Amino acid sequence: MTRPLADSLAKTGEQPPTQGEDGKGHDKPSPRWTDKNLYPHDPTADDVNQDSIGDCYLDSTMGAIANANPQWIKDRIHYDPASGNFDVTLWDGKEWKHIPVTQEDIDTNIAHHGASWLDNGRPDAPLWPTVLENAYAKLKAPGRPLGDALDNGIGKGGYPQDAMEALTGNRGTVINPQNVWLTRDHLDQEIAQALANHQPVTIGSTPDGSPIHNSHAYMVEKITGTGSDAQVTLRNPWNSDNENPIVTVRLGDLIGSGIPGVNGHHPTNVVNIGSLG
Repeated sequence: MTRPLADSLAKTGEQPPTQGEDGKGHDKPSPRWTDKNLYPHDPTADDVNQDSIGDCYLDSTMGAIANANPQWIKDRIHYDPASGNFDVTLWDGKEWKHIPVTQEDIDTNIAHHGASWLDNGRPDAPLWPTVLENAYAKLKAPGRPLGDALDNGIGKGGYPQDAMEALTGNRGTVINPQNVWLTRDHLDQEIAQALANHQPVTIGSTPDGSPIHNSHAYMVEKITGTGSDAQVTLRNPWNSDNENPIVTVRLGDLIGSGIPGVNGHHPTNVVNIGSLG
C-alpha cells in the first residue's frame, strides 16, 4: 500500500511542496520599494528636488511641512507589506481620502523626474517625496495615466494653498504681500511667529519675480530682523546643480512697491502659512 505523502514527509521531516506565494507555483517577487526606503532620516526640505515636473507649489509645501513637523509627513504615508503598496492620506476638500501608490507608480515618477533625488544619482535618497507627489497627482487628476497626471495635470502649475489643504486639511492663512501697505499687516512678525510655532510657510512669486525666480514657489526657512529690512531665507525646491537652493532676500524687496495692478514692482503675490493643529 502506498503511504500518504503527508505521512512520509512527517517521518523524514521534509515539507510538502507548495504552489508559491502567487498561487501559480512561483514565489512572489519582493517589492523593490518598502517602508525602509521612505525615511533614511527624519523628513526635511532638503529631501525634495523638483526637477522636471512643474509643481513647485506642491514641492515647496511638502518641504515646508517637513521642516516644520517631520512626523506630519510620516503620518500621511503607510506601507502595506502584503500588497507592496503605499497608502497615502490626503484631504480632498470634504474628507480624508486614502490613495494607493503602487510599485509601478514609483517607477513612473522616477522616470518622469519627479520630486525626489532618486533620479539624480542618489539611489538611497528618501522615497517619501515621490510617494506624496504621486498621491497628489492621483487626487487632482483622477482617471489619467499617472505620467500624464504628473506632467500635464499637477505639472501645469497650481497654488500653494491648494497643496497645503490636501496635506494638512486646511488652506492655512493666505496673505498677499502686495497689499500689506494697505492692510497694515506686520508680515515680518507673522512669518517669524509662524516659524517659531513650527508652522509651514511658503512664498510665491509673480511673473515680475526678481530678485527671485519668476512664477515660482519657495519654502520660507528663516527670518531675522524686523520691518522691511528683515532678511528672509528661502529654499528653492528646484535644486539646480549650478545654483544654491538657499537664498536670503530683504523682505521689502520681496514685497515690492507701488499700487498693485497700476505701477511699481511686485515680486510676490502669496505667503501661505499653514496650520498643523
